[in-house]
Amino acid sequence: MPTVKQLAAAVLVVGVIGVPLWLKRTEPVTADRASTTQAASAKTTKAPLPKLVDLGTRTCVPCKAMLVVLDELDRTYAGQLAIEFINVQEQPRLAEEWGVEIIPTQVFVGSDGRELYRHTGYLSTKDIVERWRALGYPLQPPNR
Repeated sequence: MPTVKQLAAAVLVVGVIGVPLWLKRTEPVTADRASTTQAASAKTTKAPLPKLVDLGTRTCVPCKAMLVVLDELDRTYAGQLAIEFINVQEQPRLAEEWGVEIIPTQVFVGSDGRELYRHTGYLSTKDIVERWRALGYPLQPPNR
């Protein structure tokens, strides 16, 4: 029968190795990819897209989880929603401009450029889509 120390060590190993591997199971949205998606979207639509701006880092656990969500949103709602990730470690001036003190922070920006809603912490894909609908932007998943 394992001792308490052995169980604690096993939990620690799973947390240190397992969680990062789980979070890396998909490639996150990068600034370059988000810009490419936005450029492609701008060519296919005439009106500006609503935009989700996520401010965080690539090192904090909730921020890493948000990168997975951003990637899913980018793939599922391309052409309907622009995604922007700002790494506040690399661009602290932008974090200051956005008034961000807690990461991750998601800012929902309407197609007119106005901030519509702000959230701090992790936010699931489902919750983000529901929030956009409540804000008057009903995102439609691709036909299956």
